[in-house]
Amino acid sequence: MSDQNFKILEEQVFMPTTHLINWTVILLIGVNLAIPLSNRLPDSYHLLGGMGFFIFGIVAFLLIIREMASYFQYIVLEECFQVDKCWGKRRRATIIQVKFEDIIYYGPIHETGESPVRHPRRLVRKWKKASHYALDYRVGESKKRLILQNSPRLERVMARMLPGRAK
Repeated sequence: MSDQNFKILEEQVFMPTTHLINWTVILLIGVNLAIPLSNRLPDSYHLLGGMGFFIFGIVAFLLIIREMASYFQYIVLEECFQVDKCWGKRRRATIIQVKFEDIIYYGPIHETGESPVRHPRRLVRKWKKASHYALDYRVGESKKRLILQNSPRLERVMARMLPGRAK
């Protein structure tokens, strides 16, 4: 795999469903706390309470939609592999930036969930389709892994990059 091939790789990584679950749990806890609290407040508050819950529901819904709209995108630049958090087309923050020399392995995850520790530019004999790919990289002495979701474009790019692919 050459750096030239890395440059063209740009893909959505995953929708943060865990964040969506977290938001839902937070909302359920908030509603459960708000209901008994509202019973202890004066009557004047209860007159506005219905509208307050309605506004709270709208805000909660918008927060969930916003969280669903934000996703991680990984872009491979000439000097590094970069993962950004995006909201639609707007880039918000860089989550991770890995230099090429720190990448240990980039490729499909095998059935066992493990991938061989390989240098990214070494040959991979056989290309296997996978639903997710692993990016193993070094941070100082420790090794970390980022799981990237498969997509048709990523498959095409990976198939071009790896030798021994089906012609």
